Amino acid sequence: MNDTLVSEPDDRILEPDGPVVLVNTFHAKPGKLDEFIELQLLEQHRMAATAAASGWRGSRLHRSLDGRTAIVVAVFESLAAQEAWSRRTAHSDQVGRIETLVERVESRTCAMVFEAGRI
Repeated sequence: MNDTLVSEPDDRILEPDGPVVLVNTFHAKPGKLDEFIELQLLEQHRMAATAAASGWRGSRLHRSLDGRTAIVVAVFESLAAQEAWSRRTAHSDQVGRIETLVERVESRTCAMVFEAGRI
């Protein structure tokens, strides 16, 4: 799956000093979205304590209504925490487990600009 990971270039124009949001869109292989979601739920429980100790605040998993993609939105205390988590063995092991289920992943790290309401 390494050649299917689409990431933003490392030419950042913003270096946030607060929390960051990682938005990953997983394009599932045909017929594999449900299996991918089941695996993500298991991984969430397996890695929650380690992730929290690494600066992870929490995440949400969304399933597209068309049945083709899943979106994971994860919030980290800082950009450094998100980058450190991405380098951890636990995270890279998870990537290895999902690569047979997805065609490609689009990943973006974002800074919070505005928040309103309860989401």
